Amino acid sequence: MGAWKAIRKLRGGRPPGQPWPAAEPRPPVREDFRQENERLRKENERLRERVAESDQQIADHDRQIADRDRQIADHDRQIADRDRQIADHDKQIADRDKQIADLERQLAGRKKDSTNSSKPPSSDGPAAARRLKPSRCRGRRKPGGQKGHPGRHRELQPLERVDEIVAVLPPDCRHCRQALPQQIEQAETRGEVHRYQVTELPPLRAHITEYQCHKVACPHCGRATRAELPAEVRVSAFGPRPGCPLGRAPRPA
Repeated sequence: MGAWKAIRKLRGGRPPGQPWPAAEPRPPVREDFRQENERLRKENERLRERVAESDQQIADHDRQIADRDRQIADHDRQIADRDRQIADHDKQIADRDKQIADLERQLAGRKKDSTNSSKPPSSDGPAAARRLKPSRCRGRRKPGGQKGHPGRHRELQPLERVDEIVAVLPPDCRHCRQALPQQIEQAETRGEVHRYQVTELPPLRAHITEYQCHKVACPHCGRATRAELPAEVRVSAFGPRPGCPLGRAPRPA
């Protein structure tokens, strides 16, 4: 009886099975509470997702700010290094200027003669210091190529490139002073021949071309017509290579 009284009390004292009036609101039941709880849970999940997105955006923004601060610090460090380098260069320039000033002061106080200026030796006078020639140190090697040193000479051209060969024979024997044959066909040669080449440019001579313009009579009318010079000849009395001694044509413009 206690349970029925509680239910009847919740329903407003109406007996079970009696419908509720249309004007009065229906009290919430368990299904309504479950749906409301589900809605609230979904809303909380959406709010948590929004909060997580906001936190991620804030973290990204903080990371960007940290990167910019790091870049600004690096830029400031580079500027400080450049300022230090400029200061070092200025100090070096100042030191060099001081050295130049000291040298100029020393040169100004020193008497000029042929040993420290462009003055000739005749202007030094008798009181000037005599020039001392550097003496060669004893024990040094003799000037010129040393024994065993490979000589440097001009490379010989191949025989196919040679235009003329002149055979040179000794006039007499170096040992017995007897005359030797002067024809290469009669001489008995031994060992390798010593080759020596002399390169000579051919003599230059102007090549002159004469254009003879004939006057030809016409077999039809009987009148004569003289030929005209070619167009390339009428420009000048010299060809395209008047100033090239080696016969090379000028480069095209």
